[in-house]
Amino acid sequence: MTQMGVAYKAGDIVSATYSFRKDKNEDLSFDRNDKLKIINIAKDSNWAHAKNSSGETGLIPLNYVQPSDGSPKRLTNFTWYHGRITRPESEKVLSGQAVGSFLVRDSDLYAGDLTLCVVGPPVTESNESDTAVEGYTTVPATNVQHYHIIRKQIESKKSADGSQFSAISSITHYSLDEFDWFSSLPDLIRVSIYYSAPTCERSERIRLPSP
Repeated sequence: MTQMGVAYKAGDIVSATYSFRKDKNEDLSFDRNDKLKIINIAKDSNWAHAKNSSGETGLIPLNYVQPSDGSPKRLTNFTWYHGRITRPESEKVLSGQAVGSFLVRDSDLYAGDLTLCVVGPPVTESNESDTAVEGYTTVPATNVQHYHIIRKQIESKKSADGSQFSAISSITHYSLDEFDWFSSLPDLIRVSIYYSAPTCERSERIRLPSP
């Protein structure tokens, strides 16, 4: 399975976002924040064979984990990241998709930043006429909304348990308004989709467009 479009593979290190207690002998129980290593993806792609720090192995549900700091967080790992495509190209990809479908592309205007493109409610004729301005060429209406994602390196100070020493590392954070910052791009997307597509059912708020 892919969690928010992450294509996991053998050798990836994942971090548990929720605790899980096994239902079957072949499952592997784990606690929130545990680190697990993917051995291979199961026949049911919602699951993977994984190993914990004690060497125990078993099946884990992939919607309970996310990429760990121990795994490279390249945007190209996400199926919803489309790289350097234009605004019209992104709207073409999302054309005909359900409300809440989305993709992320490189920003056209801000170097190093990103743009979240989300399918909103259908555009009505009245909405089209409201946007028309006399003397200007009419731009075809679209229900795809575009949001500027700001990327910023923020220093994080971590101390080991029982140690007076700490390490400072720089972690990429993401924001739409420079007020609320997320250390995880998928987390920002979850919140953004929730508010930008309020008319759809919860299970439909996050959908992946066709590649």
